Amino acid sequence: MKEVVIAGYLRTAQTRSRPSDPARDWFGKLRADDLLGRLVPELIKRTEVEPEEIDDFVVACATGVGEQWTYGGR
Repeated sequence: MKEVVIAGYLRTAQTRSRPSDPARDWFGKLRADDLLGRLVPELIKRTEVEPEEIDDFVVACATGVGEQWTYGGR
């Protein structure tokens, strides 16, 4: 059995959804997987874990809406 280690975590900031006010709805046009694509490289950089050593990682989504409501961190 392999050793399981939690090496670090990151999260995105939260903003209130304001579709009628795009200047204040910072993440309104971003998909959850696009945000994740920005977090993972930063997490690897901060933890100094070699990408080849990562077998799996866990992602969660607290309040998915719109087209990403089914994403749920899969």
